[in-house]
Order: sequence, then C-alpha cells, then structure tokens
Amino acid sequence: MDGSPLHREILAPSIEVLNRIQADNQLSESEQYAVSHLCNWLEEVDEADEIDDKTLDESALSYLKSYRESYSRRKPYPADRGGVVGPTPRVKPALLSVFDLRKTRTKLLVFVVFSLQLPQSLCLQTTSLRTCSLDVTTPHLAEEVLQIDNWNRFDVFQVGNLSKGKPLETVTLALFTRHDLLEKLKIPYDRLQHFVRDIERAYNSNPYHNNIHAADVTQTLGCFLANDDFAQKLTDLEVAAMIFATCIHDVGHPGVSNDFLVNTKNETALVYNDVSVNENMHLATAFKILRRPGNEVWEHLSPEQFRFFRRTVIQIVLATDMAGHSELLQAFTANLKLLGPDIEAWGADQRNLALRMCVHCADIANPAKPLPLALQWTQRVVTEFFNQGDSERKRGMPVSALCDREKVEVPKSQLAFLTYVVKPTFEALKGLAPVTAGYALDNIDTAVRHWEQQVERL
Repeated sequence: MDGSPLHREILAPSIEVLNRIQADNQLSESEQYAVSHLCNWLEEVDEADEIDDKTLDESALSYLKSYRESYSRRKPYPADRGGVVGPTPRVKPALLSVFDLRKTRTKLLVFVVFSLQLPQSLCLQTTSLRTCSLDVTTPHLAEEVLQIDNWNRFDVFQVGNLSKGKPLETVTLALFTRHDLLEKLKIPYDRLQHFVRDIERAYNSNPYHNNIHAADVTQTLGCFLANDDFAQKLTDLEVAAMIFATCIHDVGHPGVSNDFLVNTKNETALVYNDVSVNENMHLATAFKILRRPGNEVWEHLSPEQFRFFRRTVIQIVLATDMAGHSELLQAFTANLKLLGPDIEAWGADQRNLALRMCVHCADIANPAKPLPLALQWTQRVVTEFFNQGDSERKRGMPVSALCDREKVEVPKSQLAFLTYVVKPTFEALKGLAPVTAGYALDNIDTAVRHWEQQVERL
C-alpha cells in the first residue's frame, strides 16, 4: 500500500499521552489493555507502511473500530490540500480520542487524524498526520467536531452546550487545523486560540447575532470548503481569510439593524457615515483585537500578504450587509455565466466575488439547515427582531418591517425569505458549489413545505 511511515516526532508524544492514560485509574481493565496494545501498534507504525491485523488483538481492534462507524462517509482529498478528508461513502478515517490529565481535571485531547486511513483490514496509508488539541470535556464534543464537514449532521447548538459556551473557538480552531493552515501559514496555535477567545468574548449575548451564529456561519463555510471542488483551487491565504471573516463577521453586534442605528443617530452610525454601520464596526473591532498582545496571529505573513488578507476580509464582511444582497447575487450570477465554474479562470476581482458570495450564503444559510435546527434559528431571529420593534415603539419611531410583534405573521415572513432570498441565492451558488448547495436546496424545499402548512393554519 502506498504511503510513508508516520514521523517519530508525531508518534513519540502520542505514545507518551497514551502511557499517561493507561496509568489513569478511571479506565476500565479492558480499556487499559486496549491502550497498551495501541501504544505498541503506534511504535510499529514507524517501522513499516503496512500494519497487519495480527499486530493488534481483538480488544485493541475493538477499541479502534469503535471510533470508525460514525465517520464512514469520508474520502481523502489531494495531498496538496494537506491530505484532508470530506464526506463520501468510500474509506474510513481514524479518530483517536484520548484523555489527558491536566490540573486535576480530565480534558479530552482529540487527535483528529485527517490523513490517516484505516480500512477494514486496518492497513495504514498516510501522507502525514494532522493533530488538533481541543480543550473539551467530553468525547461527545469530539464526535460532534468530526462532523464539521457535514451539512446535515453537525449540531452547532449541541457544540455550544458541550463546549461550555465556546462553540466559535471549537469550530474555528478545528477548521484552521482541518485545512492545515497552522503549518502552511506558520500560525502559532496558542496565539490563534487566544485571539479567537477574545473574539468570542466580544460577541454580545443577543438572541440571534451571537457567538453561536458566528460558529454556525463558520462551520457552514467549512462545508463548502470540504465538499466542493472549487475550494481545492483556492490559495491557503484565501481559505484563511474566509474562515477568519466568518469568525469575526458579527463581533460586537448590538442586536439591532443598521437602519436602527442610523435612525437613532447612534454614535457608531456617525463614525461610519451611515454606511454598512454594523459591518464596518465588526471589522474595526476584530482588527483592534488582533493588535492586542498575544494575538499576533499573522506575524509570519509578508506585508504584501497581510495587505491581501486584510483587504479580502474587509470585502467579505462588508458583503454580509443585506443591503447589498441583490447586487452581489446579480454580479456573481453574471460572472458564473460568463466565466464558467472553474475559478482558476477567474481574475482576482472575480475570485474575490466568489469568496464574498460563499460567506454571504453561509450567513443566510440557517433556514437551509435540517428543519429542527432551522426552527431554532427562526425563533432566535424573530425574538431579536421583535426586541428591536419594541424598542422602536417605545421611542415613538416607526416600527421596522419584520419587527412588529403585533403585525408580523412568522410563517408568511419565513416563507417569503426562503422563496425570494435564500432559495435563489443557493440556486446561484450551485453553479460553483453543487454538492453543498444541493444539501441546502433539499432542506429549503422541506422548510418551504413546513411553512406553507403553517400558513394554511393561520
């Protein structure tokens, strides 16, 4: 079988951690036995490209196989994308979920092996081993993270609960690791983690525009990047800019619209001259946080690279302003028709347009998720809209459209949003990202039927 041996610098710390696990008296006898054999197996991996089944006995095999069933719909991507994997029913990757005892409490140290393939024979094929250390407290969170590329199975609300209120950190770090950006762009992990934690703390606890929404948008973008071929033609810096942009795109959101800030003569509207007020504020807030000590994430970029990165992030986040939705959709559709779906043939401005379109789609994608998740998002956004309407009414202002709890009929408003905004947007994106857009459109059809039934009951 083709492949190269795992490197000793990767194996040594893995074996050390496993040895510490084995010493933990919380493990059952069978688990300790399995971990012992797993250590022996890892030591032999460094000596050969193929590992025969006989290397592990039945107990150790069961220990490994228990992590494979949930992740069977994944295939390897080309080595130039870091040997990462995405959903399809072909081969089965391994997940080693192990416990690391730190400061008297148990955390889960998750080794997400994106390039390690374990077929039924347990023969080993690898280009390189990618690891990600996530500060989580249960193996259930590890299982959720492994679904990060899956449009229909990833539950961001569950991740929020399991991560103890840190879904954005969990998703963002997983995606940076998933796409091997830490190594390729020389990003210090501790500084990225510190920055994302500062960003997550800067999100307000609004019903909708909060850190859970940011995590959802970031994970949604991750589905585009993992499941559709166009992403393999993006540069590493473009991918990093997109993930960064989704992470910060609503940081500091006040829970009210741009029009509300303008109409109330809010200080933020004055600063940004009534133009994309929230979006400009999100960007300024994020880049100020980036300048804090300990947050020097991009110190290894050249000045030219950083200018490209910053310009790209700014353009992406400004494009999340719904005021520019129609213009963005029309421009993207025209470019796709003129240039075709191969973005390698697109010029720099057109490529940037594709990045903006992808993130904009991710930002409005929650009605296109499985219905149980979509309905949770509906409740949240309606609550936030109605809170704004209540504030407008108290101020003696005209109540904004969709914000009047006394007049808005939610089934009708949701049906209109799906029919005239979300569906046409994903139909356009299907030309570039047919796999993921297909998942979204299927869910949109389900949601449309749901809201049509609700309208009939009014």
